[in-house]
Amino acid sequence: MEGVKKPKVTKTEMKFYDESEAKKVIESLYKESAMWRLFILTAILGGLRRGEILALEWCNINFEEGFISVNKSISLTVNGQAIIKEPKTKGSKRNITMPEWYFKELKEYWTEWKKEKLKVGELWSGGNFQYVFHAGFGKPIYHTQPSKWWREFCSRHDLRYIRFHDPRHSHVAILLENETDLKIIQERLGHSSYQTTADTYAHVSKNINKATADKLNKLDPRKNSSTTRQQL
Repeated sequence: MEGVKKPKVTKTEMKFYDESEAKKVIESLYKESAMWRLFILTAILGGLRRGEILALEWCNINFEEGFISVNKSISLTVNGQAIIKEPKTKGSKRNITMPEWYFKELKEYWTEWKKEKLKVGELWSGGNFQYVFHAGFGKPIYHTQPSKWWREFCSRHDLRYIRFHDPRHSHVAILLENETDLKIIQERLGHSSYQTTADTYAHVSKNINKATADKLNKLDPRKNSSTTRQQL
C-alpha cells in the first residue's frame, strides 16, 4: 500500500569459526559417533547446506574421483517422509572435491553402513533411498535434528556456539584465510553469481585482512627489546 513503510528485514548476524577454532571443533568431533562426525565435517569441509547433506545418497559419493555430487535437498520431513526438492539455485547442482582423509573415513563408515543394512534385513525402511546419513533403519533424519544435535555438541565440548548453518560460513572463512580464489568459493557454495558470494562474504574478507595486518605488528621493532633504534 502506498504511504505504508515496509518493515525492515533484520538479517541474522553471520558468525563463523576461523581455522584455529575449526580445528578444535574437528578434534571434538572425534569423541562423537562416526555418522555425526562426518555429517558436520561435510558442512565444514564442503560448505554444503543442511538440506543438501540430509539428501545425500551413496550414489552422490564418488570415491574414485574424490568428490560429492549435490543435486537435491531435503527441506522438511513429514511423518517420517522426506520432502525432496531441487537445490536452492541452478548453480547449487555441483561437484565438491573433498580432502583425501575425509574420503578415507567416509569409506570406513560406508562399510559399516552396509553391514547395518544387512543386519536389520526387512526392518530397513529406507525404501529406494540410500541416505548416507540416516536416523536408523534407513529413515531420513528429521530436518531439525542436525541443529538440535549441534547445539548440544557445542555445549558438551564447551565450544563457542554458532548456528548450524554457520559451519558453511566457516568453510568460506577458512578458504579465504588460505587465499582461495573467490570464484572457486562461489562454485563450491553453489551461488548463482560471483557477486552474490562477494557481497555475502565481504565482511569476512575485511575481518581476515585486518587479522593479517594485526599479525604484521610482530615486525614492529619497538616491540622487540633486543632491537636498538638509531637516534636521529
